[in-house]
Amino acid sequence: VYKMNSDGSDQTNITNDSADDGWPTWSPNGDKIMFLSDRAGIGRQVYLIDTDGQDIERIAEDYIVAHAAWSPDAKSIVFASDEDGDREIYILNLETKEITQITDNGYYDDYPAWHPDGKYIVFASDRKSDNSNILDLFIANIPEKEKVIKELIISRDEERDPAWVPDGRLVLTIGENYAQKNNTREIYISEEEINFE
Repeated sequence: VYKMNSDGSDQTNITNDSADDGWPTWSPNGDKIMFLSDRAGIGRQVYLIDTDGQDIERIAEDYIVAHAAWSPDAKSIVFASDEDGDREIYILNLETKEITQITDNGYYDDYPAWHPDGKYIVFASDRKSDNSNILDLFIANIPEKEKVIKELIISRDEERDPAWVPDGRLVLTIGENYAQKNNTREIYISEEEINFE
């Protein structure tokens, strides 16, 4: 993992390990970088490191992680991990180290992304498809006591890689005609803010 200025100058090596380090993201407050690495020898796990390359920390040590994202307040991380052959969504509170399972349904749930207001998460899942390769988008609220999951985008196309614009609109990739060979994915953005209600 390297950091650099937006013009590509002043490149600095942050991690220097023989393992595969990748998928880096800045914390919202800018003091940490999260990345995934297989340096523990058991699959990709989540690591945090200071922006100067010091104080590296492995978190959620019992989980092999596919994708992860920061909460807007930088106090939690949402991630997708395989559990008994299924991929589920979890939240790790970085202060208490408590892990809360968000989905638990036997389906493939992945690509979580936290809404800018911190109240809900969008993710991709095959739970409404008769083809496990076709993912649709769902949204979950994150209240203190009860979570509710709702359908967001259901189609015959494949939706994945959701990300939020700061104003609440959603960016995602859509693969059209997924059943056909050589299909392509394109990037889309919603015209309006996406709400849970």
